[in-house]
Amino acid sequence: MRRLLMLFILGSGCGDSLPERPEKETGLGLEEPMVVEGAPLLPTMGGALHPSLTLYSGDTAALLNPNVCASCHEDVVATWSRSAHARASFDNPWYRAVVDAFREERGFEESRFCSGCHDPALVSTGGADQAISPQDPRAHAGITCLVCHSTVRTTADGNGSMVVDIRDPLLPDPANPSQVAAHRERMRPEPLETPELCGSCHRSFMGQSIGVPHHVGGVDDIGAWRTSVYAGSHGRRIDEPVEEATCSGCHMPPVDATRGDVAATDGQILAHSVRGAHTPIENAEETRSMLTRAATIDVPRARTAEGWEPIETFAERRTVRGDLAFDVVIRNVGVGHRFPGGTRDLQDTWIELTIRDAGGRVVAEAGTNHATDDDPSAFVLRATVLDSEGRPERRHRVHRFHAPVFDRSIPPRDALAARYEVTLEGPARGPFQIEARLRHRRHSRDFQAFVCEAHRTPRGRAFDRASRELGREPVDPCSPEPITEIAEWIVGTSERTTWRRLHDLALGLSHSVQERLDEARPVLRDGRSAAETPFQRAMLDLIEGRIAARQGRLDEALHFADAAERGAPDHAAAIARVRGEAYAQVWQWESAAEAFAEVAEGAPRDAASWRDLARARGSTGDDEGAFRASLRGLTLRPRDADLLRSQHLALDRLDAGTPEVREAFLMHRTVDEGPTLLRRCQRSVEGCDRDRQPVPTIQMRTR
Repeated sequence: MRRLLMLFILGSGCGDSLPERPEKETGLGLEEPMVVEGAPLLPTMGGALHPSLTLYSGDTAALLNPNVCASCHEDVVATWSRSAHARASFDNPWYRAVVDAFREERGFEESRFCSGCHDPALVSTGGADQAISPQDPRAHAGITCLVCHSTVRTTADGNGSMVVDIRDPLLPDPANPSQVAAHRERMRPEPLETPELCGSCHRSFMGQSIGVPHHVGGVDDIGAWRTSVYAGSHGRRIDEPVEEATCSGCHMPPVDATRGDVAATDGQILAHSVRGAHTPIENAEETRSMLTRAATIDVPRARTAEGWEPIETFAERRTVRGDLAFDVVIRNVGVGHRFPGGTRDLQDTWIELTIRDAGGRVVAEAGTNHATDDDPSAFVLRATVLDSEGRPERRHRVHRFHAPVFDRSIPPRDALAARYEVTLEGPARGPFQIEARLRHRRHSRDFQAFVCEAHRTPRGRAFDRASRELGREPVDPCSPEPITEIAEWIVGTSERTTWRRLHDLALGLSHSVQERLDEARPVLRDGRSAAETPFQRAMLDLIEGRIAARQGRLDEALHFADAAERGAPDHAAAIARVRGEAYAQVWQWESAAEAFAEVAEGAPRDAASWRDLARARGSTGDDEGAFRASLRGLTLRPRDADLLRSQHLALDRLDAGTPEVREAFLMHRTVDEGPTLLRRCQRSVEGCDRDRQPVPTIQMRTR
């Protein structure tokens, strides 16, 4: 075997618990990364609380009571008490309904998969391994202060991949400066300053340990953030400058400390309400304001029998009839992960589109009944996971997940386009009023009905009573959930420039299937005409280069990449990615590998950069290089099927393969039944065939 470089690894075998640190006894059950020559990187699979990967040390009963902290940190605890973290456990009726169903079908110990992140006080004391009483205070604790402030190590695996050391929090005498300083240092472990702390739970996966026959990826907000400009990664597209931000930077903004919190700086603390989209728990003005900054909606153009035209031109028409189409564009402009994020299969964020004639009569609409009724014309931004029969699993029963088949949530700074069509039998008279809205509700009506039914049982009522006895007001999942209007667009009122509207439309259309990619080209041409700067033209050139690359038009793709480089020379990684994709599409792997190496250098946090580089190097026969690239990617995404495959193939060709390396790849590769289950869904589930399309076509209703 050829000599390999010294490589950092986190473990030595698939399925093995990691030994204690060789250099320092900790009792935490994990080791620091070691340098081992030629060793693969394999996903961590075991642990004392398997399938949760969390490890605890110390008296975990301390996790139960945040009031100990409130004596000095009253403002922090007050903001935390309103958070989804405070309601993460069984006093959260949405969580309880899902986990009770899980435990009934799969068992108590398997439910540690959920409890590792949601129920630290339960899982760390063995409470998750038995029936859970509504009167058990641990079932109401949530994610308390010491969970985050005592996490001393994290890994990229997910499912609670963190080490929590609760030994001796060094509670100080407030009058003793040295004790206060020691406590402050103790309560600020290194992971607390990093997004990786959040990522250890805001990334999840399912597999055989919970009865799913193969690996299925779940929540992955940290992975999406790492690919974004907010993380300093510029390998996806040429984009306007945005300020870098971490999880806490967005979700824990400074707020006034009104209760005398000793941790306040200049009269402010970080809001431990950890604002997000949990409006049924906290529907404060700050939460709604955060949602309204997430995305934009636009309807830039319409199509009549005469072809496509600006929507403002269509709106001024005196009469229309026959076949019409409208392109709607959603752009994720303010979220550092996918929008909507979190448990994307449960999201209920939808588009409403309305066309009114000169008299105000609705002549066509879509999505407008979704808030209160089933509405087949509603397009919902969410992920779809199928069960073993090819049915969408809409109640988040993760133990029934079988194949993730499509995801219509939007990556950071990316766009989604949807086409709305209608046929008007008779003439409609203009001018026309056209409105589009993007609306958000935390849970779908179907899921809420499921949770409400569970909540009205004696068990659900018992949890309500227990919450009151503990001094907390219960949450009612049967009440109508708040609906937030994230964005609104009305024809004739948009302040966005023509160039920006065309750019966002082209960006959305560039994700279309191969047969429809050329539809973006006229939009790009018009956008270049409207561009005011070379940089704006470069943004469009790169989109067209990516389209050409996908179509296998090498020379054209390289031409547009060169043009983009002239207008945006500081965006080398994104431009190199288009070149790499173009070369890879026509199997010119040496050139592809050179380009992808530049991408990886410029976007080292993006696991896809290393995935592409490993594949290209492996295709050239550079097995050592492929192995090194796969390892870099696996430190970011330890369960990425493509990276595990590249690692396996490279080691096999280097005569260094092992059964464990091969098994890791086979365990995590895309499920074979996925295409078959998707075809079943397309045949039998309304909207499945439409929504799987990257640019869906939606039929509007007429009146």
